[in-house]
Amino acid sequence: MVDLEEVKKLTDLKNSTNNTSKFLLPIFGLKIEELCKLGFINAYLKDVNREPTDDSIHIYVLFKPDKEGKIVEDRYGKETKQESQYEKLVKKIEKLDDEDSTNSIYIEDYDYEDGYIVLVLRFPEKFRKDYNRFVKGKYSKLSSEFVNYYPENKVAELINDEGKYEKIAGKSLQWMVCNKDKRVKEYLEDLYRVEIDEDSEYWSVPTSERDHLNIKKLC
Repeated sequence: MVDLEEVKKLTDLKNSTNNTSKFLLPIFGLKIEELCKLGFINAYLKDVNREPTDDSIHIYVLFKPDKEGKIVEDRYGKETKQESQYEKLVKKIEKLDDEDSTNSIYIEDYDYEDGYIVLVLRFPEKFRKDYNRFVKGKYSKLSSEFVNYYPENKVAELINDEGKYEKIAGKSLQWMVCNKDKRVKEYLEDLYRVEIDEDSEYWSVPTSERDHLNIKKLC
């Protein structure tokens, strides 16, 4: 039997969105498709060049926003400059920073060269056990309260060996992985011509290569 971890590693490497983004950002009520409008790249469990500021669990969200707003022309030929991604991101950060400090998910933000911005969020303490399960790739062991943050009714997208997306209607990918939906298992078995043990998890473990931020690899 082919090693399932190797199969899932291949699946992950073909998808630009890492596991931290897929499985942890929804807990903050953040949608990747909305963050992409602000120059979102990925979320990470750790920044290898920076130490946490406190004992809470930190999630590092990386952006590279455009700093120039687009010029749009209305039906009468009048030109208007739209807000840039950078301006929108700054407003979002300021809004998070203004929240009640005892409950705020905002910790800090900082810059790197070449226009990168890192937003550091505080992961909910009540989900610390789920966080530890996630880090170990124990998706089917995540609590029902945690999994409820994943949309149940949403079209899941998985990428095939030709680099094209295939859609599975009805459930989100996260929900199916956590509930060990047989369609994910069948998809991987068909894609890689392997047999997957039903006792295995149906997605890859977060790795330092993909889920730890090392800005030197991006610049």
